[in-house]
Amino acid sequence: MLFCASTPPTQGALCALVKRKLKIPLVYNLQDIFPDSMVNAGMTRKGSFLWKLGRKVEDYTYRKADRIIAISQEGKRNILAKGVPEDKVEVIYNWANTGIVPVPREQNRLFDELGLDREKFYVTYAGNLGPVQNVGLLLDAADLLKDQQDVQFVIFGAGAEAEALAGRAADMSNVKLFPLMPQDRLSEVYSLGDLSLVIARKNLGAAAMPSKTWSILAAGTPVLLSYDEGSELWNLVEQNGCGVCAPADDAEVLAKAILASTKEREVIKRMSVQADQFVNDNVSFVVATSKFLDMLHSVIRRHAT
Repeated sequence: MLFCASTPPTQGALCALVKRKLKIPLVYNLQDIFPDSMVNAGMTRKGSFLWKLGRKVEDYTYRKADRIIAISQEGKRNILAKGVPEDKVEVIYNWANTGIVPVPREQNRLFDELGLDREKFYVTYAGNLGPVQNVGLLLDAADLLKDQQDVQFVIFGAGAEAEALAGRAADMSNVKLFPLMPQDRLSEVYSLGDLSLVIARKNLGAAAMPSKTWSILAAGTPVLLSYDEGSELWNLVEQNGCGVCAPADDAEVLAKAILASTKEREVIKRMSVQADQFVNDNVSFVVATSKFLDMLHSVIRRHAT
């Protein structure tokens, strides 16, 4: 059996060619839907030469794969609309980082190392600082809340917009920006905030399921979601009571959601418990790998007959 976990579409097509040559089953783990993702990011347009080429590569890979793993229901719906048979596709969420656990605030060394007051309300962001993430919107919300000095914003990140964001943050008393922390500090990073941001520009989050969401929830921290309203991730957060949602690209609503959360500490605590419960029930290593193994065994049995 050939298992291909791939984002670049050329790798999926290469796996399909190998499968054809060796006459073995292929399981394709679809992490990103190309060329749709490039269109959404403004890197090309539908109908362009690059888009047409991408669609040919995409269709060839789906056609040759024996089973396709989608990491979200939105992703599954996307490829079903392109003619992929439903019995070929299975949704298995990426599992949460097994090394991330909740760190109680009084035990979190980052507060002392970074000079943070444990009594204040923190909104955090950790990850890439690029145009797709639109972290500048968080600074817009922070600016709207500049008179609420008990509300602080802490950003850990690097990327194309890091320098510009650092320039803005330098003049804001309620925002602190730091480099990305090492992997062995991620539990402390994701446990630091009362809310931790997952963000995407409007129309970019519909089919995305950022794995960082599971890392945040694994730390027992509720998600602050700035995302397409009605998207799969939006519904997941709302239905499981593990975070606060605000429509994408709306700094004013985001700021209001943050301010409202500061007055609902008991609700935030309950969300923390529900965040941990969601991870254990849906995206733990044990749950996800069990689904993987069941699916792989079914492919092997089918190929053997």
